[in-house]
Parts: sequence; C-alpha cells; structure tokens
Amino acid sequence: MVKERQLYDILEVSTEADEQEIRRAYKALALKYHPDKQPATSDADKEKMTEMFKAVSKAYDVLSDNSKRYLYDTYGEEVAVNPQEQTFMNSFKAPFGMFDSGGGSSSNNNNNNNNNNNGYNEEPSRKKTVAKGKDIMDTVSCSLLDYYNGKHIKMSLCKRVKCPKCKGCGGLKIYTCNDCCGTGYIINEARNGMMYQRTQSTCARCQGTGEFIPAKYICDECGGNKLIDTKVIFDFKSPRGVGDGYRVVFPRAADEGVNLIPGDVVITLKDDPNDSTSKYRRLGNNLLTTISVPLVKALCGGRISLEHIDGKKVDIFIACGELKSANEFKVLRGYGMPIHKNSSSSSSKNGNGDRPEYGDLIIRFDISFPDITAFSNKRVDLLGKVLGSSFPKDGLQMGGVSSSSSSEDISSLCAGDDCVQKMNKLKLDAETWQEKADEAGQKVKELEQELLEKENEIKSLTTRNQTLEEQNEKLESELDDSKKIVGDSTQLQTSNENIQKKNAMLEEELETSDKTLQETTAKLRESDLKVETLENKLNAIEKEKTDLETKYEELEDKFKKAQEEDMPIQMDMFRMRRHIANLNMESDCDSEYANHPPPTDSEIEIEINPAFVQARQYTSNESAARSRNSANASSSRTMNRSTDSSIQLSHNNSSSNLVNDNKVSRNLLFGLASTAMEDLYRQRSRLKSYGLKRLTVRQHIVVTICRDIPIYSILKNFIVLLTQWYRLIKIPYSNLTTVRATEFFLASLWCLVSALLSYTILDGLMVRWMVMYAIQAVIVRILSMSLIIVMVVEIFGYTFNNADNEFCLTVWIFISCVLTIFFIIQCFYSNNLDIEERGNSGIAGENLKNKLKRKVDLYNLIVFAVVPIGVASFVSTVGLVRLLFGLAKTFYGVGLQTATRICSKLGFYPDMRMHQLSEQQTMSITKELSEMTTDSKLLSQVRANIRMKREIGSYVGMRHSMGLPVRGQRTKTNAKTARKLNRIERKM
Repeated sequence: MVKERQLYDILEVSTEADEQEIRRAYKALALKYHPDKQPATSDADKEKMTEMFKAVSKAYDVLSDNSKRYLYDTYGEEVAVNPQEQTFMNSFKAPFGMFDSGGGSSSNNNNNNNNNNNGYNEEPSRKKTVAKGKDIMDTVSCSLLDYYNGKHIKMSLCKRVKCPKCKGCGGLKIYTCNDCCGTGYIINEARNGMMYQRTQSTCARCQGTGEFIPAKYICDECGGNKLIDTKVIFDFKSPRGVGDGYRVVFPRAADEGVNLIPGDVVITLKDDPNDSTSKYRRLGNNLLTTISVPLVKALCGGRISLEHIDGKKVDIFIACGELKSANEFKVLRGYGMPIHKNSSSSSSKNGNGDRPEYGDLIIRFDISFPDITAFSNKRVDLLGKVLGSSFPKDGLQMGGVSSSSSSEDISSLCAGDDCVQKMNKLKLDAETWQEKADEAGQKVKELEQELLEKENEIKSLTTRNQTLEEQNEKLESELDDSKKIVGDSTQLQTSNENIQKKNAMLEEELETSDKTLQETTAKLRESDLKVETLENKLNAIEKEKTDLETKYEELEDKFKKAQEEDMPIQMDMFRMRRHIANLNMESDCDSEYANHPPPTDSEIEIEINPAFVQARQYTSNESAARSRNSANASSSRTMNRSTDSSIQLSHNNSSSNLVNDNKVSRNLLFGLASTAMEDLYRQRSRLKSYGLKRLTVRQHIVVTICRDIPIYSILKNFIVLLTQWYRLIKIPYSNLTTVRATEFFLASLWCLVSALLSYTILDGLMVRWMVMYAIQAVIVRILSMSLIIVMVVEIFGYTFNNADNEFCLTVWIFISCVLTIFFIIQCFYSNNLDIEERGNSGIAGENLKNKLKRKVDLYNLIVFAVVPIGVASFVSTVGLVRLLFGLAKTFYGVGLQTATRICSKLGFYPDMRMHQLSEQQTMSITKELSEMTTDSKLLSQVRANIRMKREIGSYVGMRHSMGLPVRGQRTKTNAKTARKLNRIERKM
C-alpha cells in the first residue's frame, strides 16, 4: 500500500495544510529544484534535480485538486491518479515467457485479454473500482408554521467513520503481502502436455487486499476493522416555503468505508398529522382560511381584522353589497406561502433587500345571522320596511318566531318592485365599489412599492451622505495636510536656498582643500625622500655603532690584560700618592680645588689606563652628542695630562713629582666631573622641550588628545552640576523646598579640582615617557592611563551616587582625594636622574656612581595639589556652614511643610526634588505659591522666623537659647543681624 503522507512529505507540508500553504510550498520547491534555475555541478546532480522537480509537480497536481486530494487521503495515490480504473499488474512480466520465445512464435491469450508486444506475456489487469456507499435516510415532521418560517432542525445520527488513530488503515504499520506481491491474487500456472494453463485465485493470506498487518501493529482503537461507530450532529434550518416531501441532502456525510465513497445523508420533511392548531390550510403556494362575518358588515360593508399565520394582523375591507351570499371568496395577493426556489436562498429577504415572492391568501366568508327573537316589534317592523316587506303583528310571539307564515307570505314579501330595484341598485353600487376597492388596492400596492423604493433610495442616500461626509472629512484633513505641506515647502525652499549657499561655500572650501591637498602631497613626497635619506643615515650610524662596540670590546680585553699585569704595582704607588696628598692637601693644593675630596678608585683607574678613558668616551658619544665639542676638548687635554703623568709616575720615585702629578690627576677628574654635572643639570632643565621637539604635529595632537580625555569626562559632569545649580536658583521658592543648589555648586568646584589633578598627573607621566620610550609606546601608555582615570571616576560616580545626584558633593570630594594620591605617586615616580656620592669599600676604594634618586617635588605638590584642594575645602566649608546655620533654621522647616501641603494638593509625590519636576509641575507650584492665602501664611511664618532670628542673633538671645548665663552683649553682632533682617523685610 502506498503511504498516504508521501506527497505531503514531498511538498514538506502537513496533512492539514490549506491550498495557499500547498501553493507556497510548491513555488519554493519548484524554484529550488528547477534544473534551469539552479546550476548543477555534475550530470548526476542535474538528474536528481529533474526527478525531484517531477515529483514536486506530481504532488502539487494531486493535492491542489480537492477531489483528487480527497481520493488520495482516502484510497491512496493510485486511485487519486486514475479514479475510474487502476491496473495493478501493468508491467509484470510472465516468468514463463521463455516458452513463447523458445517456440519461435508469439501467441495471444484471448481468454485473459493480454497483448504480447515484446515477446512476453503480461499478467491480466485487475480493475479496482471505487463504489459509492448507501445513503442514510430519515424524516422530520413539520407543521404549516414550520413550512412558512423555516424550521431549525438539530438531530444526531450514528455512522461509521475511519479510525482517527490509524486513519482507516487498520494498523500502525502495513506491509505488502509477500505471497501475492501486493496484487491480492495468486496466479497458478501449469503445463499439461502441449497445453499451457493459467489460473487466478484470491490470496488466502491477505484475503485479496494485497496488504498484511502484523498482530503487534494492529490498531487497538478499531481492532483492525479500520472503522469505528460515532455519533454526528446535523444542525440546519429548512428553507421557507417548502412542503411535504422536501429533501435536505448532506453529500458524502454517510458511512465511510474502505474503497468506498461515502453516501449522502438525506432528511425528508413530512406533514405533522397532529397539527391542529393552525386555522389555515395549504393549497400549493396559497393559503385558505374561513372568516365569520356579521350580517351587518356583510350587507353594509366595513373592515375586518384577521390574524395572519406569521402573527401579524391584516385588515380586510368589505364593500357594501360585496357579499351576496354565504361562502363568498376573497383573494389577497402576496399573503400566502413563501415561494421556494431551488437556485436562491429561502430567507425572508434576498440579497437586494426586496421581499421574496409569496402566494395568495384565499378567504372564505361565513355570514353569521343575529338572533331575531331578541329584537322588539318596532325593530322588526323597521327591518321589514327597510327590506321592503312587513311581518304580521300576530305572527310574532315572545320567545321566538311563529311558524304560521306560509310560502305565499314569503313570496308576497319578496314580490315588491321597489325591493327589486333597490337590490339592483345595491348590486350596482357594490360592483362599482368593488372596482374602486380593487383600484384602491392596486394603488395601495403601487404606493407600497413606491414606498419601498423610496426607502431604499433614502437608505442609499443616507449611505451616500455618510460616504460623502467621510470624504469631506478626509478632504478637510488633506487640506490641512496640504496647508502644512505648503508651509513646510516654504520652509524647505528657504532651507534649500540656505543649503545651496552652503553648498557653494563647501565647493569653494573643497577647491581650497584640493589645492592644500596637492601641496601637502608634494610636501609628503619631499618628506618621504627626506625620510629615505634619514633612514640611510640611520643605517650608517648603526653600522658605526656596531664598529664602536667591537672596538670597545677589544679595548676592554686590552684593559683587563694591562690591569692584570700592572695593577698591583700601580695601586701601591697611587695609595702612597693619596697618602701624601692627604698630608699636603692644605698647603700644596690650588685654591680652586681646595674643597674637593681626595681621589677615589675611579680616579686611579682613569690615571692608570688611558685606554679605559677612550672606551668610556666611545660609549658616551651617543648620550652626549650636543656637548661633544666641549667634552672632547676638555677630555683631550685631560687625557694628554693623564698619559704624561702616568709615564712620569712610572719613572720618577721622588715625593715632589708625586705631589705635582697628584695635582694634575685631580685637575683631570674634577674637570670631567664638572662637565658631566653641567650636562646633566642642563638636560634636566630642558627635558620637556627636548621631548616635545621629537614629536611631529600629528603626534603632538594625538598625545594632547589622549592626555585630555579625562578632562572631557569630568567637564561633562561639571556642566551637568552647573545646569542643575542654575535651574534651582532660578526656580521661585526653591529655598523653601530644597537646599541642594549650594551642594551642586560646591560639587562643580570639586569637579574642576579633579580635572586639574588629572591634567597634572598625565602631563608629568608624558614628560618622562617621551624621553624614555618611542612615541607609539608613549601614546598607548598615555591613552591607557587616561582610560584608567576615566574608569575610576565613572565607577565611583555610579557606585556612590544616584540618578538625582543626591551624594554628588561627597563623591567628588572622594574622587579628588584619590586623584591627589595618584599625583603624589606620579611626582615620586617621574623624578629625573641625579648624581649622588655613595661610599663603597672595596679593592678600588670609593667610587663615583650614577643612581636614580627618588625625591618629592614640593613645588609641584604645593601648586597643583595643596592649593586647589585647600581652596575648594575652604569654600565648601563656608557653603556648608551657611546652609547649616543660615537656611536650615530660617526656611527649611517652613518650606518642608509648605511643600508637602502643596504637593498633596496638586497630586504628586511630596519628596520629589525641584530639579526632578517638569515645567508644568513647576508652574503649578509657582501658581499655588503666588495665591494670597499661601503668601499670607508664608509671610507670617517668615516674619515669625525673623523675630526668632533677632532673638537668636543677639548675644543675649544666643546665650539664653544655649542655657548659659549672660555676661555681656555684642553690639556689632546685633547691628549686623538687624541690617540683614531689615533687608529681608524690605524684599518681602
């Protein structure tokens, strides 16, 4: 059996997908697998794509058609492709075809209807027909009122449907029968002599279905029967105007089955035999009813009301003389049964709003005569005169009519000519009145139709009026929009003119910039040539450096060898010289060298080995290039003296020569020391200018930007705090609700202190790093240090402060203290090289050595740390003390009460700050405070505070408030407070 989900899986949709989902899936897969749309890498891929495209097209062909999809879901793909006839064995070849081919001739088996085209006998084809199931029939009783209005019918029927769990398959897994290979029958072939016989029988294993379900896969809900019984509710309404025998058909709603198209559910309407409530009787599409009419209205005419079958009242007009006898009939057009049409719906009104067609109402009049015995004699005589006859007086008896009247009397009563003439006139009048009534009825119908048409026209006009009003509103809105657009267009024209002017300016600037670019490119080319020449020079310098290093190593080796050979003797000789020089220091030395110390081991090394001096000069040429001329001149003179003195020391043994040579060596050493000290101090004073001279313009800009990054971050907070301070001092009655303005101002002052400290920290580090490192490393270090400072500031701000800046003053004081610590560390770290004498006992004695000496620069600390922090601390102390002793006692208590009262009255939270309020809320507070009642309360409270401050401001009042004894009075304090309070009162 073919799986029922195969085509759905090909299109990659669910079994519940609708037509739109199937169409979208087909379009997507067709684009994906179309051979011409997608490039194929090989022939095999192209064949696969074509096969997939064919499968997708086939699946869409079946699932897009509702009938084919139903057959596929019910019976499989074979029935859906060919629902009339399905051949199962159209390509099955006969296994015994060798007999036909071996015989050298082909035969036709007419009994089995086989065609032999290729030399092989094909199996007989078996038709798989799809039959239709039985219909379910049922009846429903309906009354005449149900036929007129249409009956709402709700009924339940029991039917067999496919199992929802196995979908009518009988099991979860279905296998093809191995005995019959899915055909449902077995072909037995036998040979009897020269005859060949074939027989076909139903497969015993699958019972002719071609399918086999193992026991463990049988559906537990239907037990393998594929169908289950269920109740189905049919809810519908019968059409109006139908009659007995009308059939309501639900197609394909009957019992389902295997290889079976479900039948129809047919519900037939029949008359209710117990319907005795209706006064009407149906005659096709017409209704018949009987009305009892009094004799007076039958003779004289009048109106009679009739209750219609639909419950409405119908007025019937009877003309005078219209009813000539009993059992007269009258027809009312359009008051019968609704006329049912199969093509249209049977609702009370059709889609155009017109009434449906109705039959006629036939009324039979039954004349009811009054009781004549209840009349008096006078009335009877009067009735006789009117009718043209008279009754005998003795014939009338009490309690009834006497039976003495004969036929002659009755004929004599009716024989008068006057009565006949009157009756004829009445008939003529009745006929004329009947014609007039008919004409009036037609006119009434025409008027009703005209009324209906006019009502429809009124409805259409009202709808058209509504649409016109909507269009008018749209047009008005479009007019407003167009006016706005016109105004915007004028603005755009002006802006376009400005933009054109700006474009002209920009074009001129572009031309100038192009010229400058050309000039800069020419300069850059020249600079590139200069750079190439400088690189060549640098390469030559590096080669010279390597040569000097090799020479330095050779000289060092020579120095070591000479030191090993001559060092012990020369050291003893110079120790003796030093001892003699110490004894004769005050008498023999020159005045300019009297304050210098005795020679150390380094001096001895210099005087012993002139080669050592030459090696030191080679290594010092790179670091002291700017003072090379002066240093070379002094060193050459001293070296000549040292070489002469060394030769003389080796040959002379007298004490006088030793003293003279000692003077020469000391002159040499102190000359070298003085020149080195001068170079170092000169380099220290020009360290910053030396570092800046190494930078280009771009490098200088980048370094300054990296240095000033923390200043931008701190100045942003400075601007925020200043704006909050300015906003608070400009708001009326701000001192009554908050005292935060001073805190914001002081916090902005500490922001400036933090900016100054960050600038000095990074500037000091920049000066040191520019001398020590390459410019790229300097930029990276300064940028990283700037980001660290910004990170510290932001972390402290987000950690200890909030969105309202309630703790801004404390946070910025803390940040300034942290940056001060950074500045002290920076001053200690970035101090320059200095020379220090340090004693070191050893074989060579004391030496002069260079060392990095850490010093604290008091000048920088005082100028950049102590002074700003001291000024900010003093201003903060003054401001906070003023807030504590001035505003708090004078206004804060009153302002808090007033603020809570006004906030509760205006309807928002009373603990909100003034800088958190919107402009509308601030205006409402100002308006509330400007009223007379509020001002009077505030002024009275402020005056009370002024009186209290007068008492507290005086020396006596202050001591009274503190509970101290009064010892005197300060007149100056009283005068100052009085002047201040008078100014306040004047402002009020």
